[in-house]
Amino acid sequence: MRRLLVVLLGFVGVTAVGGAVAMAFGALPGAWLDGIPLVDSWLLPGLVLGLGFGAGSLITALRIGQRWASAAAAALGPGWWSGSGSRSRTCPSSPGSSRSTGSSGRR
Repeated sequence: MRRLLVVLLGFVGVTAVGGAVAMAFGALPGAWLDGIPLVDSWLLPGLVLGLGFGAGSLITALRIGQRWASAAAAALGPGWWSGSGSRSRTCPSSPGSSRSTGSSGRR
């Protein structure tokens, strides 16, 4: 069970860091941020993703034998779920999105 947790945390950590780098270099359309208050670029969400989930998951995976690591792994779980829920509400091309888009990607 411990190995599975390390593999899952490592996978999430690596993909979160990759997503954060993509956000920092503008790989996502800025139009997706139009309806979100206080955020006008992908830099802040990228930092949260990379530092919070990416680094947090990788550090937890590397230190899984320590006392605090189980609590850290349990704390990361709700964040993963809330992040995927917010993406499905804000990004028009996300699976499960309630927004309808035409062939050009505009509403």
